[in-house]
Amino acid sequence: MDELITQYRAAASEEDIIRIGFRLQELVDAEASIIACWMTPYYRTAYWRWLRWPEDGNVRSSQYHYQSYVYWVDEAIKEETLEAMREGKTYPEKELIFDQYQE
Repeated sequence: MDELITQYRAAASEEDIIRIGFRLQELVDAEASIIACWMTPYYRTAYWRWLRWPEDGNVRSSQYHYQSYVYWVDEAIKEETLEAMREGKTYPEKELIFDQYQE
């Protein structure tokens, strides 16, 4: 597989890339290989103020904030915010840090 990866990186034509890429996919599938990835131990996000999360704001494991599926839309805050936007009113930024699962 290492040799094929080297060939793939050095391929000069699209046909070679496709041919070698398909062969690599076959090998990965045949070997049931695991391709190790790096998972960042934190995430940063921005969201509209009408999206709400539980008090502690976090789950033990997720790749990004919205993957937790524990958020909801607060319709009253949404309408308040949209009205404020129409009137040109702004709200201060908030920085929330949830580190209860930090290792």
